Amino acid sequence: MKRRIQLTKFKQETGIKVGDMMTRKLILVNPETSVKECVKKMLDNKIGTVLVTNKDKKLLGLITTCPGLRVVTC
Repeated sequence: MKRRIQLTKFKQETGIKVGDMMTRKLILVNPETSVKECVKKMLDNKIGTVLVTNKDKKLLGLITTCPGLRVVTC
C-alpha cells in the first residue's frame, strides 16, 4: 500500500486509519543533538521529520524539513 494519499482524490470516507499509514521506524534525537547530526539522520533515513525526545522518550517536539529545501550546510 502506498503511504501517501492525495486527499483531494477522496470524496468519501475510505476506511483507511492513521495506523495503516504511520511510520513504525521512528528516528529520535535529544535536545542536545547537533543540527548537523540531525540532518545526517534525516538524509541517511530519507525522512523529513525527526522526533525530539527527552531521556525518558517523552516527545518534546519535531524537526521537519521545509518543502523545497534541498541543501543544508553545517
